[in-house]
Amino acid sequence: MNCPRCNDSMATQAIAGIHIDRCHGCGGIWLDAMEAEALYTVGEDDSSKIDTAPPKSAQDATPDLQCPRCRMLMMTLMVESTPPIYFENCGTCYGVFLDAGEFKAMRSEPLEKWLRATIPGVFRLRFPPTD
Repeated sequence: MNCPRCNDSMATQAIAGIHIDRCHGCGGIWLDAMEAEALYTVGEDDSSKIDTAPPKSAQDATPDLQCPRCRMLMMTLMVESTPPIYFENCGTCYGVFLDAGEFKAMRSEPLEKWLRATIPGVFRLRFPPTD
C-alpha cells in the first residue's frame, strides 16, 4: 500500500496487537476501520511507539487525498481542540489517515471528541484554510 499523502510505501507495524500502516516517507499513519478507536485502549508505553512527530499545522494539510484501500476521495474532518486537529477519513471503507504527529495530538483529547468527528451524520466537516 502507498501513502495517500506522499505516495511512498507503507509498512505494517503491530502495536498491542493492532496492525497499523506507517509511511516510510512522511511518517503518516493509515488506520483501518475501528483501529483508531482501538488504539485509545493501549497503554502509554505502546502509544508512545505510534507517533513521535509534532503535528503539522492546518496550513500544511493538502485536501483531496485518495483512500489507499479503495481509491475513493477522502473527507477532511476536524477534532475540535486547541489548535484543531484535521485528519482524513474514507466514507467508503471508514479508514483514517493521520499525518505525523496527529495521533499523539488526538490521544491527548477525550475519545468523545474523536468519535464526534468520525461518526457519520454527527461530525462537523471543515477544511483547513486555503490562503
